[in-house]
Amino acid sequence: MIISIKNAFNVSSKARFLPRLWIGLSLLLLLGLSGCGFKLRGQVTGDLQNKSVIVDGVNYYHPLATELRRRLQILGAEVVKLPKENLKDFHPEKSLYIYLNDPVQQQRTLSVDVDGRPLEYELSLQLDARIFTYGQDPSTIEPELMRVRRVLVYDKEQLLAKSREKQQMTVEMTRALIDQISERLRIYASANGL
Repeated sequence: MIISIKNAFNVSSKARFLPRLWIGLSLLLLLGLSGCGFKLRGQVTGDLQNKSVIVDGVNYYHPLATELRRRLQILGAEVVKLPKENLKDFHPEKSLYIYLNDPVQQQRTLSVDVDGRPLEYELSLQLDARIFTYGQDPSTIEPELMRVRRVLVYDKEQLLAKSREKQQMTVEMTRALIDQISERLRIYASANGL
């Protein structure tokens, strides 16, 4: 009886070593990740903090423009609406100006089965954008092509599900395009000292 009580309180060296090993390896991993510049995805950086951004070109109420304005506000930018009248009183010095052409969505067949029916589609969403500082001549700025592509596998037995998947994929492609646009704005702002 005395031996069993003694063994109950005697913790083996192996049991004491394992938690210390896990803590040590975790610290080593965290130090390694932070040392290489790793950042968590979705971390908001302040590159657009307190910057004024004018979004123009595409319809003001287009879903892409609405979502882009919302994303820029989340990143800390002040989204300014370009007035239709009284441009003489409008002086947004050092404002970023982005001119977006209407987005173009395309669908292309990638592969067909033996009967000639499509098996895979490539969906692409693209637009041309000009990013510059307000007051610059936009005709001197080359438009940048921003494109997002996804592959949709077609299944004739699941027509309703595939149409729903296509709608969801279009929403995700729009978000990815907005990510590209906001990243380009951040890069332009930091490169030009705005």
